Amino acid sequence: MKFPDFIIIGSAKCGTTPLWYNMDKHPDITMGPRSATRGKTEMYFWGTPNYTDKGVDWYKKKFNGKASGEKTPNYFARKIPFVQMKKHIPDVKLIMCVRHPAERAYSNYKMNVKSGKIKADFTYQLFSKRYAKEGRYINILKNTVLSVFDRSQLYFCIAERMKKNTVEEMNKLYDFLNLKRVDIERRVVIPGREKNPTAFMKARRSETFYRVFDQYPETVSGKLRKQIMNYYKDSNQTLFDFLGYEIKEWKV
Repeated sequence: MKFPDFIIIGSAKCGTTPLWYNMDKHPDITMGPRSATRGKTEMYFWGTPNYTDKGVDWYKKKFNGKASGEKTPNYFARKIPFVQMKKHIPDVKLIMCVRHPAERAYSNYKMNVKSGKIKADFTYQLFSKRYAKEGRYINILKNTVLSVFDRSQLYFCIAERMKKNTVEEMNKLYDFLNLKRVDIERRVVIPGREKNPTAFMKARRSETFYRVFDQYPETVSGKLRKQIMNYYKDSNQTLFDFLGYEIKEWKV
């Protein structure tokens, strides 16, 4: 039994699931899913009832190998998961996936439409009410993970760069994790609706290639896009200042 060496902490609709599978291709990494029988890749442990009800020994049984990790995209938005992590795994490395915030919001909306959770049109009012906050990445992180962990333990995966230069970006991530670089084939894969999650998970884990990040490109355009980009202008600049470089892909 062991605790994970790293955790993918967020954010939703920013490529966390492709990252889970792609990292699992590294010969020294074993990713720990919550439930292999249900095809789930999220653990939902820290900051949830599982922490108290199931306990850390249950959690540790999920991990093995030289390097192991998990991902739960909603960890990053709350402080309590990181307070608990700090108590048990103070040296853990944390991976934050970010994506053009306008695209992230619209993709989240489209997912909710597909699942039947929402039927309304995507308007600025709807965006403001339901999808805006999560794209203010650095504002949230400063109040959650960065109030508990050192900056050196946090790595940013930028979805647009992962999509364009998957192998190189993955190797940069392996550098952060102090693991050897590997060269793995990159393929664009358009997944269909999987009726058997268990078979789907086994098939994905047996693949020998990287799946391209951001498999479901969504766009919002025109006046609405300008409104949304204006909403994120200050928080994006704060993130760029924090990183020490601009994410040029977010300028359009």
